[in-house]
Amino acid sequence: MPKGLPAKAKRLRRAQTARTPARSDGSRAGRIPFSNVATGRLSGESVVIRNPRTPPGENYTGLVPMTRCNWLGVAFESMLEMDWLIQTDAFTYDLRVVKAQPLQIKYWFDGKFRKWTPDFLRSVKSDNRSSLVEVKTLETLYPEDPEEQAWIKAKFAAIEHAANNEGYGFVLATENEIRVQPRLHNAWLMTSVPSRHYPEACFRAGIDAVLILPATSSIARLQQVLGRNYDAFETALYLAWRGLVRLDPSVTWSRETTFERTGRRM
Repeated sequence: MPKGLPAKAKRLRRAQTARTPARSDGSRAGRIPFSNVATGRLSGESVVIRNPRTPPGENYTGLVPMTRCNWLGVAFESMLEMDWLIQTDAFTYDLRVVKAQPLQIKYWFDGKFRKWTPDFLRSVKSDNRSSLVEVKTLETLYPEDPEEQAWIKAKFAAIEHAANNEGYGFVLATENEIRVQPRLHNAWLMTSVPSRHYPEACFRAGIDAVLILPATSSIARLQQVLGRNYDAFETALYLAWRGLVRLDPSVTWSRETTFERTGRRM
């Protein structure tokens, strides 16, 4: 687990990634049974087209509360999928909705029709076309056997073609797009701060302090302006989540990180 995560982020990551024995119903101890998610009986959760896979042995499953989607719990089946959700939630400022395994696409490949269930559907406010997302490891996409690798490449080309014909965009995400540091670490930091009841007084104090400072400043200087009543690091993360400031993306965020105003109305 990355160092420096706020306590809330650490608790969330432990809860979502802890390995626990599977129950007979396919759920995991200490987690919400996926049967409830799949049938829509859990208030506020998305309905999925099928239950997440439960292969033999231990695997990583759980829900990520998407802060930009009214804290809708979105199911994941692997740590890579979880990290994709966290990064998408953190940095897709115009995110409208993410749904897990929302539908099936029929596609023609290797002499017959097949069915594909995407991992996620992602919709943003700036694009009328939703995208279907498949999260795969590099090991899965690029096996050692050249013929198998070519077969997999052709398969996903056929899937992309079918998705486009149905009016969807297509995204194939791997570690190369998801596990980019320090971006992923910073995503965990950012999504640990927002809540349904984030103090309005803290938000307003942060805005007032940022407006006093130069357009480019630092969290250390923000703390000086805020004084002892507010935590400048948490405030800066929240303002960044709101898209009002941009923290330096080239470094792991800390209390010394610089930031700049984005130009959005405060």
